[in-house]
Amino acid sequence: MVRPAVDTTRPGGRPRDESRDQAIRRAALQLLAEVGYDGVTMDRVAARAKAGKATIYRRWPSKLALVVDAITMSAEQSMPVPDTGSFRTDMLAFLSSFRDAIGDD
Repeated sequence: MVRPAVDTTRPGGRPRDESRDQAIRRAALQLLAEVGYDGVTMDRVAARAKAGKATIYRRWPSKLALVVDAITMSAEQSMPVPDTGSFRTDMLAFLSSFRDAIGDD
């Protein structure tokens, strides 16, 4: 018996929209700045990003994973890495840049 070939080159469903990822990350960062980590919920992120919770959970398995990813992506894209020669001064400069970056909208 010959089995039919299965094409596994592309998963089913609609192609993933990367702009949704950015909207979700931005919503998570805004909420983090406004209400702190404990106040960030997937429901709030979904409402702010105008996304379904299922969309969020397909991309991130937990709130922690989402927040860490959002912070990491934001830092990589918009914040310079300070190098003042002092760890304490570097951290203060980084945290100041982070505060400014998430408080923009």
